[in-house]
Amino acid sequence: MCLGSGPSTTLRRRRRDTWVGARSEPYGAAKAGINSLTLSLARAYAPKVRVNCIQAGPFLTDISKAWDMESFERNAKTGIALQRGGQPEEVVGAALYLVSEAGSFTTGAILRVDGGSFSQPAFLTRPLVGVKKLLGF
Repeated sequence: MCLGSGPSTTLRRRRRDTWVGARSEPYGAAKAGINSLTLSLARAYAPKVRVNCIQAGPFLTDISKAWDMESFERNAKTGIALQRGGQPEEVVGAALYLVSEAGSFTTGAILRVDGGSFSQPAFLTRPLVGVKKLLGF
């Protein structure tokens, strides 16, 4: 974070951060803590510093090379509205907005850039598959 008139952005990775399941308590608590910290810091350092958070979904970066891509692509069909992982350049616009004059009235924001990732496990999104078939998608 930079003090003074320059903006500041908090970046973090988003993955099932609003859905909490068995054995995910530390993960969920950490994500909730980041959201709370974003809001608290935005209030504490305003008006000189703007603090925002990007909740990035699954992006195909160097870390994704360790993923089982066949499984990821299969799950993306039902768990991500855009049915794919993001490319790194697709989060750049959000970051540029937050740090530019265009975002000068934005602080304490938690901006999702996740392709429409659903915040629940795949078994809860299965009914959507039936709805899509019914509507001819």
